[in-house]
Amino acid sequence: MAGVNIIPVIVLVFLGALSVLGARQKPIDLPKHVLCAYQLADLERPAADIVFVGSSRIGRGIDPGYMMSRIASRSGKDISIERLALTRPNIPQFRPLLARYIAQRGAPRHVVLQLLYNFKPDRQRTWDLPVNNGRNLAFADLDELREIRASAKLNEYDTVLPRTLEAGYRSLPALVLQKVETNIFSALRWPAKQLTGTQICPDSALPRQSQKTWLYNNVSDDMTFEDTPEREQRRIRDYKISGNFLPMSPNQPFRQFETDQLRDLIEILEAAGSSVTLMILPALGDTELSQAERDEIAAAFPGYPLLHPYDLFKTGVGPNLGKSFADTHHATPYGALLYSRYFADALLEFDF
Repeated sequence: MAGVNIIPVIVLVFLGALSVLGARQKPIDLPKHVLCAYQLADLERPAADIVFVGSSRIGRGIDPGYMMSRIASRSGKDISIERLALTRPNIPQFRPLLARYIAQRGAPRHVVLQLLYNFKPDRQRTWDLPVNNGRNLAFADLDELREIRASAKLNEYDTVLPRTLEAGYRSLPALVLQKVETNIFSALRWPAKQLTGTQICPDSALPRQSQKTWLYNNVSDDMTFEDTPEREQRRIRDYKISGNFLPMSPNQPFRQFETDQLRDLIEILEAAGSSVTLMILPALGDTELSQAERDEIAAAFPGYPLLHPYDLFKTGVGPNLGKSFADTHHATPYGALLYSRYFADALLEFDF
């Protein structure tokens, strides 16, 4: 009987050991750009002077290598610039990543933070992104997971966000169990990763965060745009779709969750010693911000500078609007050249 009773203990100890191993090795089947972002945060070198933080829009919309070269050629200053981009506008996923970067490398002098707002009405009601998704479960510690869960405020319109975004959706024991499950899965994947020689993020992929369409030393001032009938038709189609985008409206009840989480990110950065500048990357069909929109953003984030390259696409610039978008919200390399030039010139005004 005693031999039978000890079996559950052995199983629990084995599972516990797997959980510890998985937490240490991180051979997790997550998108490579996520793993690259965390590997970038773990580098054994001081923080970059400037870090851009945002979604895939900045992955495809800015070229850090080009910006550093432009700043150096125009000012003689050797400024380091890095990018931390994660797909999906699920803002809590950035909190453990930025905390990891600061803990391992220190605080950047400046952070240019994209205002991360969901822009599709259908996603606003149905896109089920939990507060702590698989990325957080893999890399955040339990204290971070608990804090993110506790601080998440449901939008005042109850039907706008899925129930999994509510602060109290999962109990703490359930959250702990999810974390352990994630670690165990990582440990079970570790032998296969070792046998195949799979690297989580090869050094050659690190500057781009492994995404082929994300940019690093890919744009230049002599770049030209070559159009095709297929691209033109796709832009016409996407332009019609863009007319259904949600307004940013950071103070509206349906933006409560996103705005609150953005404020948490700013608080984390400022507490570490970083100054924060906000930025917006246009979507296809966007126009210059109205004064009312500027006032609304300023009321939600008082005192923070805002970079917004909408003036690149004002009436009169003409074909640049279409040439600059690969789809409804991602830039072509030509558009990334315009964005990168704009941000580099804006950064020249910073105090270094």
